[in-house]
Amino acid sequence: MPAGTSSKTATKPSYGVITLDGVTYIEHPQIFTLELPVTTAGQIFTNQRLTLPGTADFLLKGLSRDILLGSNWSPTYISQSQDRRFRFRLNNAEGSNWFFSGGLGIFDDRVVDTLCFGSGQFPYMLVPPIPVHAAGSLIFEVEDIRPLVDPLNQISLYFPYTIQFGFHGSLLIPANTGGNA
Repeated sequence: MPAGTSSKTATKPSYGVITLDGVTYIEHPQIFTLELPVTTAGQIFTNQRLTLPGTADFLLKGLSRDILLGSNWSPTYISQSQDRRFRFRLNNAEGSNWFFSGGLGIFDDRVVDTLCFGSGQFPYMLVPPIPVHAAGSLIFEVEDIRPLVDPLNQISLYFPYTIQFGFHGSLLIPANTGGNA
């Protein structure tokens, strides 16, 4: 046998394999998307949910958003990105702590979107990732922060718009211990 080689068989590469709480999973990339049409200044959406399909646990690793002028149910829909500010907070279970919040956990404790999604050019990476049960939901709130007073009467140029959310991560498939992974 040549020097530097081993008679042991090679092990499978561990790329895409993760161990959580002693259980080994194979990660399958997944992006869940959701649209939210905003039609009026100061509009607030509470108890919004992205319910997972129930096929596997999900490890949320990143968030992205894009904002399109108009809404796809509106005759003035224009599919071009626009910069619109909103406030946001995120949770994955009823009654637990919010992952993004302004501190006190009160009803209007949302943070500006760029603090949760970055500039929007790349997904905002979550460290550590957020685990979500296969039949669980991501619960979030959104609040438009456009001023309610419009001295130039240009509010019709601002609304409606649609927020396109991307929830980036991995489906966690339990690794087969029989060697057929």
